[in-house]
This record gives sequence, structure tokens and C-alpha cells, in this order.
Amino acid sequence: MKKIFLLIILVILAINSAPAQEVQLSLGLELGLGSFKIENEFNLSANINFASMHREKLDYTFLAPGLSFSLRGFSDAESSILTGYFVRSRIILAAALWETGTTTGNNKVTEKYTLNDDYLLGLIEFDFGPSVRFIISEKLYLITDFGLNFTFLEKEDYREFWQNRTLNYWGIGLYGAAALQTNLSRTMYMEFGLNGMINIISSQEGTYAINQNHAIRYEDSGRWDLFSGGVFVHIGWRFDLAAQRAAAIERYLAAQPAGQRGFELVRIDNGRAIRITRYTGGDSIVRIPAQIQNLPVSSIGDWAFAESNITNVVMLFGVVSIGEGAFYNNSLNSITIPGSVTSIGEHAFHLNELTQIIIGANVSIAGSAFDNDFTAFYNENGRRAGTYTFSDGSWSVLWTIN
Repeated sequence: MKKIFLLIILVILAINSAPAQEVQLSLGLELGLGSFKIENEFNLSANINFASMHREKLDYTFLAPGLSFSLRGFSDAESSILTGYFVRSRIILAAALWETGTTTGNNKVTEKYTLNDDYLLGLIEFDFGPSVRFIISEKLYLITDFGLNFTFLEKEDYREFWQNRTLNYWGIGLYGAAALQTNLSRTMYMEFGLNGMINIISSQEGTYAINQNHAIRYEDSGRWDLFSGGVFVHIGWRFDLAAQRAAAIERYLAAQPAGQRGFELVRIDNGRAIRITRYTGGDSIVRIPAQIQNLPVSSIGDWAFAESNITNVVMLFGVVSIGEGAFYNNSLNSITIPGSVTSIGEHAFHLNELTQIIIGANVSIAGSAFDNDFTAFYNENGRRAGTYTFSDGSWSVLWTIN
């Protein structure tokens, strides 16, 4: 049991570390119908000269009202089809309707029974997995969830033969749900749906009380099958993390010194990185940071710094791509391109006054990215890292030795 709880904690940590631009929290009611089947084979013994081998087959059908809490996270709040994850916890206050079965002791049927009216079956379920949201209209969405289910059950009953018995079960299975979600306001929504689960793997242990003075602890070779399905209604709250992060980035940039503000940004790679799309700062010396709000700056967008009267650029390690026309028509005399850069687009440094280029190895450079046929010279020299200098109408290079 401890291993199962540890696994659940690890799953929650892993899921919540995934990027999400929209988060949904909801609380609601469920009503379902379920089937619970048990097949046991076990030995009973105690210090009262009592020993018996028993086989047991039980079949429960139960009505299952319950409470549930859901968390969803979606990666792209702007897309018409959102992909993400869900985590759901359900407490099923299952009132069993009827029970049938037989218990065989010492190879002889000793009991046939039906359920007492006051019998209760309690289930605690934990579900997680991928979630997809489809936009039907401006205020109506279809949500689908499918993933793994963990079920924990504690069962206690009284019979003439056993006197009292407590059994503990855990199981792993599959869970699926589909729901229609409608907006009540900008941040609140309601959803109506169907869900179901089926158990695949299970384990059980328990205690039999033969009388008040003797109890038997056992682990048996039995198995149990659990299936349930029903309807649910939830009230939820939606949080647009993308808008909140954008506002935080704007506040961060506004507080930076000259040369490190005036950037317009977008989040890329499912929210894991930042691309600078435009520069409006007006400073002639620009420093491109390695990170903004703890996210790496991995891309300089097309025409981001074009015609901005820039004389000097400090670009830190971490930038991977420099887009088309990114620094077109400025006043750069030299540029250091960090070793993290792998591609440079057309016209990226066209119409500058570059006489020195420090660049890493194996960079894919478009033919018109630089003036004076630098791309051809770089390729002819094996795309080797080095300091390239333009003088008297030709390029020369001082190799960088790693």
C-alpha cells in the first residue's frame, strides 16, 4: 500500500511540473451503478484449535453516489483543440443494493447469504491521464479524459459464521470520461458528463474476528473485479495562466535597465521557452538575456531588431535560432554569435558593417544572411568555429580550438 501512495505522489509531481497555460479546478457530485466481484481462496487458523480452508465467491451490485474533485491543465489556451492532463480524486459513498454468493468451508458449502439493508461499501478513487478539449462553440466545449485509475476499498461486514470481517483492497485499472462544458462567466463553468472505470490489477488483505478474543490476519490468493459507470455534474473555475505570465513578463521587462527592455515576446515549445518578436526599446546597445522570468530565450524572431539603429548586441548562450531579417539594416561592426545557435535565416545581418564575426561550428546559415559572401566562406572552411575577419575585400579566419 505504501508503494501505491508513493507512486501516486510521484505522478502528481510529474504532471504538475508539465507546462500549462490554462488550469481548471472543479468540484461536483457523481451517481453511478457498479459491480464488485470477489473470488477468494484462503486458510483460517487460530490458537483455539480452529483451522479451515475456505473458498468464497461474492457478487455485489451497488448504487454509488459520491463526491469528486478535478484538476486539468492545458498547454495552449489559444488553440481550438486543447491538449493537456487531468487529475481526479473521487470519494464514492457507495450504498450496496444487493449481494449474492457462497462460502465453502472444508470443501462443503456452509453459507449462502444476501445483504443486510444497512450495508455500505466505501471507495476512494484516484484517476490521472491525458485530457483533450474540443471547442464546439464560443460557450460550449467537449472534454474527454482517459487514463489510469487507482481504487482503495475498505469493507466490513458481519455474518453468523465469521462474526466480523474487515477487508482492505487496492486496485489499478482504466478510467474514461466525456463531458460537455459550458461557460457560466469568464472564469466559471459547469460540466455534465459520463464516466466509467474497470479494474485490471488488484490485491487484498484483511482480518477475521472469530470471537472477541481471537483475530486472524491473512493474505489470500483471491482476486476481485470492479466496474462502475455513471453520470456527474461539476462546477469549476478556469485560470488563464498564459495571460498572468504575460503580465508578469511585462512587469519584469519594465523594471530592467536600458538595453534589456522594450522586447515583445511570445511563448514557444508549449510554454517552455521565449521568442523575441520585436524590439521597441530605442537603445543602440542591446543585451539579449539568457532567461526572462525563468524561461530561456531560445529564438530571435523574424525582423525582430530590423532597422533599430543598433550599434552593439550582446547575445548570451541559449539562443538557438536567429530568424529572417532579425538584425537587418543596423550599424553593427562586430557580432558574437553564441555556440548554442544552430540556424540563421535569410537577411538576418544584411546591410550592416560587419568586419568581425565570432561564431560556433556547424551553424546552418542562409545564403543572404550576411554581406560580402560570408556564408560561402564559412561553408568552404568546413563550418568551423572561429573568429572571422573581413579586411581588404576578403575574409580570413582564426580557428577556435575546443
